[in-house]
Formats: sequence, C-alpha cells, structure tokens
Amino acid sequence: MPPVRAKITTRSRKERNRNFVSPGRGRGRRPNHANRSFHEEDPSNTTARPRGSLPQNTTPTHTATATVADSTHDANRIESDTLSNTSDIQQQIRPTESSSQELRLRNGSQSDVKHKPVQKVRNLIIIKLIVPAQNIRLVNGYTAAMGRVEVKNNGAWGTVCDDDWDDIDAAVVCSMLGFSRENAVAKNSAFFGQGHGSIWMDQVRCTGTETNLFHCSKSELGTHDCTHGEDAGVVCSLDNIRLVNGSLPYEGRVEIKHNGVWGTICDDGWDNKDAGVVCSMLGFPRNFATAKSGAFYGQGIGKIWIDDLLCSGHESNILQCNTTALGKHNCGHTEDAGVLCSPAKNVRLVNGYTAAMGRVEVRNNGSWGTVCDDDWDDNDAAVVCSMLGYSRENAVAKNSAFFGPGHGTIWMDEVRCKGTEINLFYCSKSDLGKHDCSHSEDAGVICSLDNIRLVNGSLPYEGRVEIKHNGVWGTICDDGWDNKDAAVVCSMLGFPRNFTRAKSNAFYGQGSGKIWIDDLSCSGHESNVLQCNITALGTHNCQHSEDAGVLCSPVQDVRFANGNTIAMGLVEIKIKGAWGTICNNDWDDNTAAVVCSMLGFSRQNAVSKNGSFFEPGYGLIWMDKVKCTGNEINLFQCPKAEFGDDNCGHSEDLGVSCSLDVRIVNGSSASEGRVEVKFNGEWGTVCDDDWDTIDAAVVCGMLGFSSKNAVAKRGAFFGMGRGTIWMDDVGCTENDRNIAQCKTRELGTENCGHHEDAGVICAPDIRLVNGSSASEGRVEVKFNGVWGTVCDDDWDNIDAAVVCGMLGFSRKNAVAKMGTFFGMGRGTIWMDDVGCTENDRNIAQCKTRELGTENCGHHEDAGVICAPDIRLVNGSSASEGRVEVKFNGVWGTVCDDDWDNIDAAVVCGMLGFSRKNAVAKRGAFFGMGRGTIWMDDVGCTENDRNIAQCKTRELGTENCGHHEDAGVICAPDIRLVNGSPASEGRVEVKFNGVWGTVCDDDWDNIDAAVVCGMLGFSRKNAVAKKGAFFGMGRGTIWMDDVGCTENDRNIAQCKTRELGTENCGHHEDAGVICAPDIRLVNGSSAAEGRVEVKFNGVWGTVCDDDWDNIDAAVVCGMLGFSRKNAVAKRGAFFGMGRGTIWMDDVECTENDRNIAQCKTRELGTEKCGHHQNAGVICAAEKIRLVNGSSPTDGRVEIMYRGVWGSICHDGWDDRDAAVVCLMLGFSRSTAESFKVVGQQMNTVWMADVECKGNELDIFYCNHSSLKQEECSQNYYAAVNCTQGKIKLVGGQTPAEGLVKVFYNGSWGTVCNDEWDDRDAAVVCFMLGFSRQNATALTSNRFGYETGRIMMNNVMCNGDEDDLLHCNPTLIEIKNCDHNEDAGVICSAETLQLVTKLGYPLA
Repeated sequence: MPPVRAKITTRSRKERNRNFVSPGRGRGRRPNHANRSFHEEDPSNTTARPRGSLPQNTTPTHTATATVADSTHDANRIESDTLSNTSDIQQQIRPTESSSQELRLRNGSQSDVKHKPVQKVRNLIIIKLIVPAQNIRLVNGYTAAMGRVEVKNNGAWGTVCDDDWDDIDAAVVCSMLGFSRENAVAKNSAFFGQGHGSIWMDQVRCTGTETNLFHCSKSELGTHDCTHGEDAGVVCSLDNIRLVNGSLPYEGRVEIKHNGVWGTICDDGWDNKDAGVVCSMLGFPRNFATAKSGAFYGQGIGKIWIDDLLCSGHESNILQCNTTALGKHNCGHTEDAGVLCSPAKNVRLVNGYTAAMGRVEVRNNGSWGTVCDDDWDDNDAAVVCSMLGYSRENAVAKNSAFFGPGHGTIWMDEVRCKGTEINLFYCSKSDLGKHDCSHSEDAGVICSLDNIRLVNGSLPYEGRVEIKHNGVWGTICDDGWDNKDAAVVCSMLGFPRNFTRAKSNAFYGQGSGKIWIDDLSCSGHESNVLQCNITALGTHNCQHSEDAGVLCSPVQDVRFANGNTIAMGLVEIKIKGAWGTICNNDWDDNTAAVVCSMLGFSRQNAVSKNGSFFEPGYGLIWMDKVKCTGNEINLFQCPKAEFGDDNCGHSEDLGVSCSLDVRIVNGSSASEGRVEVKFNGEWGTVCDDDWDTIDAAVVCGMLGFSSKNAVAKRGAFFGMGRGTIWMDDVGCTENDRNIAQCKTRELGTENCGHHEDAGVICAPDIRLVNGSSASEGRVEVKFNGVWGTVCDDDWDNIDAAVVCGMLGFSRKNAVAKMGTFFGMGRGTIWMDDVGCTENDRNIAQCKTRELGTENCGHHEDAGVICAPDIRLVNGSSASEGRVEVKFNGVWGTVCDDDWDNIDAAVVCGMLGFSRKNAVAKRGAFFGMGRGTIWMDDVGCTENDRNIAQCKTRELGTENCGHHEDAGVICAPDIRLVNGSPASEGRVEVKFNGVWGTVCDDDWDNIDAAVVCGMLGFSRKNAVAKKGAFFGMGRGTIWMDDVGCTENDRNIAQCKTRELGTENCGHHEDAGVICAPDIRLVNGSSAAEGRVEVKFNGVWGTVCDDDWDNIDAAVVCGMLGFSRKNAVAKRGAFFGMGRGTIWMDDVECTENDRNIAQCKTRELGTEKCGHHQNAGVICAAEKIRLVNGSSPTDGRVEIMYRGVWGSICHDGWDDRDAAVVCLMLGFSRSTAESFKVVGQQMNTVWMADVECKGNELDIFYCNHSSLKQEECSQNYYAAVNCTQGKIKLVGGQTPAEGLVKVFYNGSWGTVCNDEWDDRDAAVVCFMLGFSRQNATALTSNRFGYETGRIMMNNVMCNGDEDDLLHCNPTLIEIKNCDHNEDAGVICSAETLQLVTKLGYPLA
C-alpha cells in the first residue's frame, strides 16, 4: 500500500476564540474516541488553549498521531491527508531556522519514524489519520451504504460468490466500510447487478466478530464454482444517525448514536456543508441540503455528542470532519442542529398537469425509465409522493399509462410497497430491468398537496397561505414577504413561479390559531418554503393582521409547442382539460397579436406562421376559421367555427412568432443605456449572465440602430434597475432579430440581482459617399432604416475621428470636411451640432440635437478623409500579394524590416480576411513595387486593427529598397454548416466580419478539396455538393464561379468573380463532404493494422470505446477494401500508438462512407489511453484478371490468406467464367472460359471448380479444398468478360448496388424518376438474376456517383430484355442530380451458401 501522508491543520472559528481538534479526512474506519484522553489548560494562562484540548497517547487501529510543541510563531494551515498505506508513513514539512522539535508519527505497526524539523505553530494540534479499507468496496447501489461487494486481490477487483452468504458476512463488510454491524442485510443472486472479471471469494462463513472479510473462513482466493449471476451484495444500516421530529422523511433534528446512546449536535458553526454530509449519510443528495439552527426541529434531550463541527462537504461521514472530542461542548439543547435534505433525485413525475402528478420515472445507472403498473397501488404511490416531498396521505396510483406512455427502459415491475418505505427502491419488486410489460402499462401517481393551501381567495390560485405542521394548520407572517417567497408557494401548489404577486397585511382576511413561519426569505428557486431561511417553526412576533397571501398566475389555456424559443411555436389551446391545435384557415397577424398578448408578449410585430413552419402537432384540432381584430384580450373572444368543427389536418396547424418591447434607460444618449423589456405589461431588466455583443446587436437592431459595433455592458453599467428581472442567460445568434427569439431561461426565472443588469451601447449604420476611395466621402448615417446626412455645424477633426474609427480606419489623421466638399446629399439630415469627445467611439454617443432636428441645408453636409487605404498587388489571387497603402492619394509599398505574421494579420483583417493563418512574406516575394515606400519598421500588436495603428517610422521615412517590399498571404474564415457531422455541410466564408455562402457554378471536387484541406481534413476523396444539398443559407453570397487548381491551398487563392458579385440564388449554395486522411499501421499486411487519422496535418489514433465491425467497415471502405467481413480490433491489438488520440466513442452506421460522418466526441476530446487504440482487419480484394489484352480478359487470380494465386483449368467452363465475370462487375451472359499455358505458378489455390453459373462468389462453387495445388500441364483458368451494357456498383454483394449503364461510349447512372420494381426486374434479368423479387431503391443507400446521368423516366413493364426497350429519356439528363441515382436489389438465393459451405470470402 502507498504511504500515509499527513498535513497538519490549525484553524479558528469566528464564533469562538479557540482552536479545535483537526482530525484526518481519510475514507476509513473511525477511531474509538472512548480511548482518547483530554487535559484542560490552566485558565490563568492567557496563552492557554481553551476547551477541546489535545488528546494524548491516542493509538487506535489504523490511526497515526502526532504531537507538536507550543510555539509563539503563527501557522496558517496544515491539513491532514490520508493515502492508502500505513507501512511507510512519510512526512515532509518545510523547516525553519527556529524550529528544533521533531515530529514522530506512529503507524499500525507501532514503528517510529523521524522527520525533518517542523515549523513552530502557536497552538497544540492533533492529527488523526483514518486509513480506509482499500481492499473492499460496494458497487452499483443506490447509496454508499449498499451495493455489490467487490474485493481487491493482487491489485485486481473482483466479486464474492453468494454461496453461504448471509447477514453475518454482511455485518463484517459493513463494519469494514464504517457502517454499523447491526441490521446488515445480505443480498444474493446479483441483486445489485452482475459484476465482471474475477470471482475472488466463495463459501464465505464469518462468525461476525472479524474486522476484515479476508479473515473469515472461505475457499481459497480465486477458487469457486459460481457465475456472476451469484454475485453477493449488502445493505448496511445507517442506524448511527437519524433525523427526529421532522414532518417529512428528509428533515429533522440530527441525532447520532455513540456507545449505544443517542445524542444531538450543537449548532456552533453548523452550515450547509455539514448538512450535506449528514444528508449524504442518509442516502439523500448532498446538493441543496439546508442547515437548520436554534433547535429548529425542537429540543432534544440527553447527550450533546458533537460541537464545532467543520466539514468540507465531501466527507462520507461526519466523524471524518473536524470537530471537538465527542461529548465535549459548551452548548444547550436550544442550539440543537437540524437539516432539511433534498428529496431523492432518482424519481420524477413526467407529463402531469402540475408538478404533483405524472408518469413515474426512476433513474438507474444514470438512465431514466418507467415503472410497470402490475400490482401498482396507492401504497406504492405514497412512497413516490413522499420521496418527492409531498404527503403520503391521499396519494393516488394511476395505471394504464394514464399520463401517456413513456419510452426507453422499463426499470421496475410488480412493485409492492407497504407505504412506509422512504424509497421506492426499498420496496419488494422484480429485478431492475426485468418485466413483462409495455409502455401502455406505465404507472403514474397523483400526490396530495395537503401540507399547504390557499384560503379565502375568490379564485383557485389566490388566497391566504396556510401550512400544516404536526397536523395543525397555521399562517405565515408577512415580515419580509415578497414575490420570491410567493413564487415558491405557487410552485408548491402546481402553478407557475412566474408572475406571482405577494400580498401582505391579511389581504385575504385574518387567519386564526398558529402562526407557523416568520421572517421567511426565499431565493425563489426552492421546491418547498421549508428550504428557505426562516425562524424556528412557531416562533414569531406577529399578529394575524400580518397574514401573508399570494396571487398566483393561473395555468394558461394557451401555449407554444415545437418552437425554438420561448416566443414562438405551434399554438395549442386547452379545452376541457385537453390540449389541441388551431387550424390556420383565415389566420392572420391580428389573431397572432392576441395570442402573443395572452402569453405576455407585445402585440406589435406578432407574425402568424403556416403549418409547415413548425413541426406538426397531433391529437385534437380545437379551432378553425379564427378571425380576431387584434384588440381582444383572449383568443376565445374572437369569431371562430364551433369547437372541434374543422376540415383541417395537422399540416395546417397554426403557429405564431411573438416579440418583446424593448427600451434602453439611463444612458448619456439615446443610443446607450440599461436594457429593459416589457412582458405582461410590466417593464423589467435583463440579467448580464452570458450577455455579449451578439445579444447587444439584437437589442440595437430592434431600436433602429445598426447591429454592427454594438457593445454589451455588464454589471449595472448604466445603474441598477428595480422590479422584475425578466430575462437571464440570454443567448442570441446572429440570425435573431428580436430578443424574444433568443435562447433564454423562462421569463421571470433568474438567479441574479439588479447589480447584474445588462446594458448596451448602440451605433447607427454609417457610410462614406461620393469620395474617390472607400476612406473618404460625405458622412451618411442610417436610423430606422433610412439613410441621411450630418450637418457640418461644429464639425471638426474629433468628430471625423469618431466616424473613421467606426468605419475601421485609424482615428489618427482623420480630417473633417465641410461645405459639401464631397457633394450635396438628399433626404433627411439626421444630425446637427455634433460635439464628440476623444473618448466617444460611436457618433450616437456624441452630443447632438434630437435626431432629425436641424437648421441646415444639404450645402452644409459633413464629410471626412480617413487613413489609409490598403491593397494587395501582384498575387495570383485577391488574397495574396505585395502590400501597398495609400496616403494623400498616392499608393506606396511597405518595407519588410521587422515584418512578421502579426503585421500580416492586421493587413488581412483590414482586407476582410481572417487574421488567423496570415503569412508574412519578405524580400519582394510578390515582385518589387515602385514609387514611395510609405512605411518601415512596422510593429503591430495583436490588438491593432488598422496598420495605421501599428508602431512605425514616420510616414515616407525608410532605409529600404523595393527588393525588401513586404507581402502577405491571407485566408478567409471558413466553416461547414448544416451537415450531420462536422466533416460535411454548406460552405460558408467570412469576409469583412460577415458570413456568406458560395455559389455552385463550376463547383467541383477540386474546389471541395481546397475547402477540406483548409478545415484540416484530407484533400483526397473530397466530394463537391451542389444545389443547396445542405439547405439554403441566407445573406451574402460571397463567391461565384470558383475555379481552384490542385496547387491552391486557400479558397481565396482560387479564381473567382469579385467578392460579393454573383448571378446565383441560395438554391445554388455549394457544399462539401470531407474525409480525413486515414491509414493502417503496424499490421502484417496493407489490409490490417492500427487505425490512424490525420486532422490539421497531424496523425493520431482512434479510441476503441464503442468500436465495432460497423466502424471497421467504414474504415475498410475508405481504404478501398471491401466493407464486408471487416473486423474491429480493440485493446491496441496492433500495438500502442502515440501522440494525439483524435476520435473516441465512434458510432458509425451502415450508411456512413466516411469516418468523419460517424457520431463521435469532439475531435481530440477523449477519455482513453493508447492501450485502447482501435484497429481493423479488412477483407482484401478477392479476384482479379492478369496478363490479359484488356481489363475484361486474362488469367484468373484469387486472394487467400493475403496471397494471390491461380486456378487450375481442370473442369473450367463458361459457368465458372460467368461467376468470375459477375464478381468483377461484368455481365454473366457473355462470359467465356479459356485456358492459358504458363510456367509453374508459385501459388495455385483452386482446382476442379464446378459452378452452376448463378453463384455470387467463386468460393460458393464446388472445388477442391483451399490448399497449394499443382496444375496438370501448367494449364490455368482464364476468362473473357464482355463489357456489357449494365452493372451494379457500391453494393456489398454483386446482386445489389447503384445501376450504371453503358451508352454512347461511356458509363452513367440512371435517375430514379418513375423508378419502380418493374424497372428493377429488367436490370436484374440483364445481369443474369431472376426477375422475381427484384426491388427498386430510390435512396442513396449505395453512396453517391459522379459523372453523367444517362437515363431518366424509365418505365418498364417488367418483361423487357433491356432498359433501352422501356422508352427512357437518354443522354445529359438536366433535371436530376446524383442524390437521385437509382439502385436495385436482385434476388440471390445462393447468398445462404456462405454459412453452409463455410468457405472464407477473402
């Protein structure tokens, strides 16, 4: 075992001016505190340590102690850590010059170990090292106190057989793990699931007094007659801790048992971390545990065992936490500690009307599943309700999928609870996962909410709040009562948390009797008011005139379904308790406005959506022909057809998209401020969690400003708002046009305060017009979609600098121009008397008159000149070349002194390319320029966005010649969108910060190869897709007529039209399918080895998690081998690789043709080592023709065991030749056999071949056994296959595949228009198969072909001899593409012979 390591801790409590014992935190057995002695310090000694003094001579089993002398020096913190060995304790503490003491640690063998001097500390310390039982564990149990028993022998874990396994054996196991021996229960027959690996123990017979299972009588380790179906388990008792006096099974006063006596815990220092450990010991989650102080659950009696408890929250037992000696305290029972645990999280209710009802689902092994209703009754329901925090009383069981059928695993069947269990898993039931049910028998429950109620309200969702405690109803005092408290109450009653209103001062009348709660303080997210901060139940200083009430939001009878955000979706209404849809007949935006208003959104900009916009609904269609004016407050007030009277299908279901009103408040100008949205008629703020510039851009766009250059502000930058915080965790995309379309939490649900209110700084769209270049011109701004000019009153260079900065130019050297220097504009003059400061970054931030208010004419239109223009010259494409800048209207070059990739990145960024991968070129790489050399010694930083911002010599000052002219190679950002894996999709490039698509004119595989190479995939096998194969994009189409060459490494290097110039629509958006480079390494032949893939130029391996033969088939297919009989190898079968592990959890399907198309983790993200490297064995090519005059004739060779060999001519005839020709993709009908004479071949695999002619593989024919043969007279089998008119490609057998026809001198595919089984029958007949059972395929099951499409509109009767007799359309088919290629599956009975004959296929 590894050594025990000690870290010593001193720490003081705020509550008490003293230090305490600091026991170790190992996961082991607790030492016997009864053997510990204490001494008290002299109270007259001012330096003496107060109560809780150092134990002396404490040497319990598996415990090491240390004493450290007093000192006047401070020590911060030395903690104790336990490793897994007591035989070699090592201590390393940094010495100080003043230290002279020695630390001695004593281990279980009583051997003393000396150590380096220890730093002096102020107080005495005790270290307790609890060494856990490292050779035993419980696995697969619901809590740490139960599970399958596993023991470790020789470093390997294994199970225990249940022969002779009983409660006495279980008691020893529980004792080893720190639980009580009492009430330990043995479990047999793999009760906690079957283990794997070794079965270490059998026929265990303990007496019950042993301290270790290995000390019990048993068979020799590893000797057994068992299977894992007999794995033993235990359920240990937690009877050393309990909760007392709570109204629910997971709350109460904490009591522990020591030396057979129950006692309480003092609340000094008691907090949620301590409570978490207690809850965990009781089998409840640590999360959300709430500590209760001040004898919240009443005063106990007798012993107070623990005081000053200090847990980290991760311990498995409170005795592992820091505490005083057991029984030492300075408390009374008025300080007894309690806890409120979170109910077990392995059960939930689904699909109910409120949170208190629904289909029961339980979680096992991390997976949710249902419960079968066999024997399901109210007792079972009571246990479920209790687990979820509801009352056991009046719980109602529901059968026959009352709340709808679930899906996935059915975990439980034949559940028979008594009704008193604290967990459904403790009830009698069938083994988990064993059942004879379907989801139509899923069990459900309805739980009673009889521990809380609303009284005296006029509506069912309002009233005075009353809770029941110890069987007595009482009220809540309104001290501190607010909407967050009200939200928790409403949630408990099954109503939404949102839109609740707290009511005070006995708004719903005064109650009588008990006032149970005072000073309630909830965060709003609790599931029960008892989880909130409150005084002790029944303690208050109130009268019933202060009784609290709530007004909850009623459960809406209208909702959205199938939408992507909270503000859109299919409209569903509820009538008579049943939800249904609305038909879109006569539906318009006025009706949509009513729906939006009902749901709290703005009536403005409400948009109706037809049935195809959202996924169709199901069930009832409640409304049709709804015609609202737009002013109604409820959809039911609008004219409509009778309920349920419709002539619609769900393809006509009505949808709606809503919006929120938005405003910005408290800014210095109209373009900035705190963001506020209006919902349900109330303005509220937005929390800044995840708030970014994309979110800000959406807000600015809504307010009429530009979406560009929007700035997100956080931390209540524009002051704190008040009232409701409507939105939190906002996540907008660049496509959203309204903040209601953005992803967000449910409206009104947040975990923020107003110190996190979000804000924005917006900017208008701005442009320069009528200048000689893009860096100069008349200034025009756009507000509310309208362009207008700026008046030159007070216009100066500071104002011009702001404009240039907005346009991406340098603010330096900006020149203001007045008096229509760039001509007069027209239309609106938006701004006058502009007065910017040097701190302004947005013209809308500058002081100005109110927008549109001015005393100017267009003869006063303002202009600017910005610096500099920049261009690339003499490159092979627009993305590379010699850098030239223009100052004062003159172009000049840049010297390459200090020129590097950071400088190049700035240039590329200015030109609209990506800053990534920019390459600096020196030494006039793109030829020498002439004229002025404007810049030298350029030194840009990563923060610079304009070359004029970079450090440089004075413009025009240099010590260079043009042989040093600088250049760059730029690349755009590029991505694939809308593909199912990351290796395919619609091609999008980004220029000038805007993503756009590429037109498919002239788009081919060479262009696709360039894209794939840029993305880190292989250029090989790249496939170009046209016709918006991956869906239509939107926005700019950046590139058209792309013509790359094989030498191009960047799409910007390819020939193309001018960026943004095209004659296309988005129905022509180009796409690609990429594949990584792939290879097999370390195999004995090219057809086997460790799989390695290359991404971003780096080879790496593949992890074997989930690696199977389907994955192997994809790899083999990529490498040109057969997909059939591919074998996956795991566990580094071909040796361990090194470097990156690129792929993990690979899950391919039979339709995947590229490993990058398979499901997998994110590239480079894995949980593996190279000992799990995946490999494959591929079936190599089986047959070939050699030494022929053409590809269709020659001597036949077959491959067996990786070696090519010939076939003897003995018995060889045309039927044998027909099979060979079919295997090679030729027609059977024209096959001819012949023989060739040659020298003795090195290898001959077959002789005496006897085929019938209809086999699919020569291995299916009768022949002599596969072995080395000798042919008489050296005659070898040969064939002559006629090219034929038709063949199948891409199939896994010769009887299936895509159809290709030979016509007019070339091969091509057949379009699937009108393609059916009769056409397939003719194809199969032409290939020598039966017409019967021929099946036509119109999907791309066999992959994608390239080249011509030869035929379309084939319409056969089924009895023709040739497809040409079926009157097809021929040559250059224009209305199809290769995703419409036709395929067939022909009937081939001989396929069954593979397993009967047992011959290998390769």
